[in-house]
Amino acid sequence: MPFDIVSRKIGVSGGIANHFAVYLGNGQVCNSSQFSGIHLDTWENFRKGETLITCHHAVIPFKKRDDIITHMAKAINTQYGKKHWYNYTQAYYDKLIPVEKTNYDLWVRNCEHTANGFVFGINLSSQISTSRSFNLKDEIAESNNK
Repeated sequence: MPFDIVSRKIGVSGGIANHFAVYLGNGQVCNSSQFSGIHLDTWENFRKGETLITCHHAVIPFKKRDDIITHMAKAINTQYGKKHWYNYTQAYYDKLIPVEKTNYDLWVRNCEHTANGFVFGINLSSQISTSRSFNLKDEIAESNNK
């Protein structure tokens, strides 16, 4: 169904990690990657040949449909998460070397964080939170500072 979160195993991870996206209907998804940032893609490109797709359907509507669409459009239009070569650093012999900059971060801003943020309004990645420990008090303080 439109606005369900969908996931598939990532082959290069040996099947221990998943890639997440928001299904939009009509064979389209909105997903996030380290290289492309947040973008629209086809269902076939998202699947990458994987036949087992998990669907996470929100029973309780956390956000209004129009808000989800607005937040996705803003992220796509600003190329949020995409690598940019806009900053330069001084190198040896007075040459300028471009520096890669991206908002994508495996630990705090990955594809699952993005999908959950769009649909539920929460920055959560269960596959990351189960693989590292954290201090709830510190997480709340950090969240309040944003």
